[in-house]
Amino acid sequence: MNESPSEIVTDLVDLTEVDFEQLSSIPSHQTGETSPDSALAHALQRILREAKNPASAIAGFQSSI
Repeated sequence: MNESPSEIVTDLVDLTEVDFEQLSSIPSHQTGETSPDSALAHALQRILREAKNPASAIAGFQSSI
């Protein structure tokens, strides 16, 4: 019998309760400074943009039915 685990195990950090302003103010591990050009900053900007305009974040498809 296949038994599936009741919980998905992941190494991802749960950030649901963290404010984006707090995330963007975290200093870089390497430089000790915040950077507006970091990958995290770009990802946060994209998430905020998509939250303001959810239509652009929806994927569509064509059905032949």
